[in-house]
Amino acid sequence: MKDFEFSDGIIQFIYLAFFIFVLFLIRNFIVRYLKHRIHDLKEYRIYKIYINYFFVFFILLFVIPPLLPKLKELVTVLSIFGAGILLIFKEVILNMYGFFYLIIRRPFVIGDRIKINDFYGDVLDIRLLDFTMLQLYPLYLGGQSSGRVVNIPNSYVFLYPLSNFSKEFAFNWLEIKIPLTINSDIEKAEELILKIINKLLRPIEEESEKIKISYEKYAIYFQKIQPRTYIEYNKGSVIVSLRFLCEPKEQRNIKDLFWREFLKVIKKQKNIQLETSYENLYDF
Repeated sequence: MKDFEFSDGIIQFIYLAFFIFVLFLIRNFIVRYLKHRIHDLKEYRIYKIYINYFFVFFILLFVIPPLLPKLKELVTVLSIFGAGILLIFKEVILNMYGFFYLIIRRPFVIGDRIKINDFYGDVLDIRLLDFTMLQLYPLYLGGQSSGRVVNIPNSYVFLYPLSNFSKEFAFNWLEIKIPLTINSDIEKAEELILKIINKLLRPIEEESEKIKISYEKYAIYFQKIQPRTYIEYNKGSVIVSLRFLCEPKEQRNIKDLFWREFLKVIKKQKNIQLETSYENLYDF
């Protein structure tokens, strides 16, 4: 009788595996259908990940539970080897657990710009065992795409600190340091710097939706969100530090446009001179 029950459990397990395989084929058919119907690549990726979520939850909630009583004999046998299985597949199990953490806790979603361990980039896809990023160069090298796609195990969300540059607040503080000679007209330089940056940036109001979300959800509040300047003296140079809020994906462009405009303007100003001997030791 025991042999018969065990064989029956094996048969149920085979049926389960076959049914999951059929669901996988259905999922692939739907994904291919959407690929031909949806022309926006970002929208297609979002639909694709939601379809993956649906099928995983469907299997966990509706397919496996009814079969568990019939598979208890098989589970009993497998439990004998449980310790070995956990040791061999611990990375796989941790990656799967990381997947559920990502879709429930949502520390980042597709399209977010994140940094985890030494990897910095934009999230392209989230799968059962890993997520994919378009790698970017570090911020001090411009923060633009390297053209490399990196697959990162989901377990990294438990092993390393995660920085999200695009979450609800969606703005980062950016600083540009402008070194001037001690004889420069500092007040005039500040006036020109603020005029240029205010022309380049889109206005951010304290009542904007992103600012409200950051305050309500994370208690992030800044007394002043408009661009401002700070003055410091360093080894014979007067350093004007321009600090402003900027969307992560616009940082390189804003820096480029600012310096183009500023260098053009100070050519006409005899009383404002850049200090060429200053070395910026900070990475922003």
